[in-house]
Amino acid sequence: MPQSIFYGIVICCAIIISCECIQVLWRSGNPEYFELWGENYMLILIGHFFERLTVPFLMALYTYFTYIKLRVGKIFCLVWQIMLIGAIISVALEQDFTNILYYIKLIAYGFNMIILIKLWQVIDDNLNSKKEEDTWS
Repeated sequence: MPQSIFYGIVICCAIIISCECIQVLWRSGNPEYFELWGENYMLILIGHFFERLTVPFLMALYTYFTYIKLRVGKIFCLVWQIMLIGAIISVALEQDFTNILYYIKLIAYGFNMIILIKLWQVIDDNLNSKKEEDTWS
């Protein structure tokens, strides 16, 4: 995995995590919501927060360990593309069109999808160059 792709994935995941943290801080400080839901509001908010963080957190963590210790294959790209599609659908269903963080998260997820497509192409190029070397040997 090239270093630029690694940093791109990790930075996009950090942006998503930061946006989720800011959004939870904003929502937890709103007394209208707390009056409406009572004490259960914080439990709902924390559960929703951890549900939203699973995909970017695990993706960044797994990418780090594969960058340091392992090689990355096409299955890596395929699995994380599917996970990102699910996360994009989940965020898009929020329909919080007045919140700028909503758009930032969608853009960061989109960039992660593009980066994984680029990584797929890099893996393809490496496989093709290996095959050419093997045929010439």
